[in-house]
Amino acid sequence: LFAGLASGVVCMYDVRQSGYQINYSDIQYSHRSAITDLKILKSKSASEFVSVGTDGQILFWDCRNLSRPMENEVYSVDFN
Repeated sequence: LFAGLASGVVCMYDVRQSGYQINYSDIQYSHRSAITDLKILKSKSASEFVSVGTDGQILFWDCRNLSRPMENEVYSVDFN
């Protein structure tokens, strides 16, 4: 189970062990504000997912190593 927290950290839990947290992202390399969406990606390794936050970042992760994202993109929306 993956979770995006209000702190910007991504967590991975093992629900077979009473929701034991098995891995989480380093706050230094995580979102700077709340995560609004997580999406598991179809990939050859079947271990990649993406997180989107209110800080304007899209971070690409490999669940085998959450210490830092594989890639990041910054977006902004101009309503003018």
